[in-house]
Amino acid sequence: MLPRLRLLGPVEIESALGQSERLSHSAPQRRLLALLAVHRGSVVSSQRLCDLLDLSPGALRTAISRLRASVGGDVLVTAAPGYMVPADVCDATLAERLIDTRDEDSPAGALEHLCTALALWHGPSLAEFADESWAHLEAHRLDGLRIRGEILRAEFLIELGEVSRAIDYLEPFVEEHPLRDRPHRLLMEALHRDGRSSEALRSFHRYRAYLAETTGAEPSIAAQLLEKAIVTGQAPEPHTAGRYRLLRRQVSTETVAVSDWLIGREAELNEIGALLAQTAMLTLTGVAGVGKTRLAYEFANNAAAGFANGASVAELADAEDFASVLTIVASSLGQRCTSTLSELANHVANRECLLVLDNCEHVLNEVADVCRALLDSPGAITLLATSRERVGVAGEWTYRVRPLRDDGSAEAIFTKRARSLGIVITPHDLPLVANICAGLDRLPLAIELAASMTRLLSLKELAKRLDQRPLDVLQNSRRSGNVTRHRTLRSAIDSSYQALDEEQQILFQRISAARGELTLAEAELLAADLPTSAIQLIGALVDHSLLSAETAGKHTTFTMLQTLRAYGLDRLAATVAE
Repeated sequence: MLPRLRLLGPVEIESALGQSERLSHSAPQRRLLALLAVHRGSVVSSQRLCDLLDLSPGALRTAISRLRASVGGDVLVTAAPGYMVPADVCDATLAERLIDTRDEDSPAGALEHLCTALALWHGPSLAEFADESWAHLEAHRLDGLRIRGEILRAEFLIELGEVSRAIDYLEPFVEEHPLRDRPHRLLMEALHRDGRSSEALRSFHRYRAYLAETTGAEPSIAAQLLEKAIVTGQAPEPHTAGRYRLLRRQVSTETVAVSDWLIGREAELNEIGALLAQTAMLTLTGVAGVGKTRLAYEFANNAAAGFANGASVAELADAEDFASVLTIVASSLGQRCTSTLSELANHVANRECLLVLDNCEHVLNEVADVCRALLDSPGAITLLATSRERVGVAGEWTYRVRPLRDDGSAEAIFTKRARSLGIVITPHDLPLVANICAGLDRLPLAIELAASMTRLLSLKELAKRLDQRPLDVLQNSRRSGNVTRHRTLRSAIDSSYQALDEEQQILFQRISAARGELTLAEAELLAADLPTSAIQLIGALVDHSLLSAETAGKHTTFTMLQTLRAYGLDRLAATVAE
């Protein structure tokens, strides 16, 4: 029996005799082993280890040597061009196998597997390293696996008639995870079956009140129907864990593309993961070109293994109506012939997966109808949408994707893109690159497009032309993909502008001519002669991600990105010339 590396709590080594001991190595050595364990089963290059852990090659070799002397060569393996921890020596691998692969014809056997898996956790996963950028997503995924196992345990207990035991597990669970709908339904069902219907109804009312206070949403249709059944004295449908049971993990047939240029977004990925642990639908909003799609795809790629049925992507850029939205979503979920929402809901009834709905802004009403049907199904689907404004579904949370921080990430993207075209960016060039990126609001799309022009222009020529006519420079017919509105920054912004009504377009043009931040009173003054309420028009621009609102203390100010301002000034000039 191999020693086991324990990740489901503080990082420990369990000996072949079953004894656990905390690693007594220095902090760099402990971080090194934890990092390799996060990537268990895969080789991590020496260079990447040095970069992530800020170690010199010599320090890395010393740390590896000392670790191997302690944990052994079976746990820490040398494999060109670096090192690896085999997957089978980690408790997380065993937990995943027990939770995701079960004999579905034997509830008692499945329950035994689940209890064995859950007993492997002895604290938050990767406890002392969970906040590290390289560990956060894996720690979140493993804790999500634990949550899934807890829910499944309760389901099988109810199926086996052990409702009192299920209640003992579920009551503290819903206190810890008050926004998760399925555990609330299970607790209501267990209480009702235990002859405690009044307590089941009180549990529902507490849940409804909490949702109203924190999110403004209502419990799911399934929860409301269960409450109605209890009130009217009807017995809920006989419970079988098969109603919710997760299928054996299968990787989605949809390929999730990951950009090579996603740099500087580690914090955003972590924040998205934390939010999706609390809600079933999250929409990434933000201005055109800010990188919503890339973030969603990267998150889906990292998080897919944490869902029993993986991750799928529904690319809605070419959708035109409800039928096309339904067809694209159904196809992404593996259902080729779907003509109604009920068919789609039935298809996902026993699935747990992450579905990315990309580019929703031009079919918001149609996407909203599909989302409601998916969220009301008895499955455990999680939705991650990208749109320049929220979809508008009850319980939907939003996350505003902002331009890159002023931390060198924008310059790194520019440099990497230029180097891919054979252009050498020297340290002497970096101040000018920084100025170019700042002038482009650090928008990833704008930076990529600008960097692609280095094959034609010197950095000084590029900077000069960007100062004069930025939107005429930022175009690239070689850009991959067939979403034509992203081949130029102008076309990307234009699709947002065309979604505005006439009064909103007028106010957008006027604000683009105003320099610097605007107070609410100043913004209202620019809309004073327009028939619609100024606050409604301003709100529409904010909702469409064409204007940013920042509140500090008692005051709100409004700002417009320089690239948006350039577009607005072009529109204003064209309007005046007409």
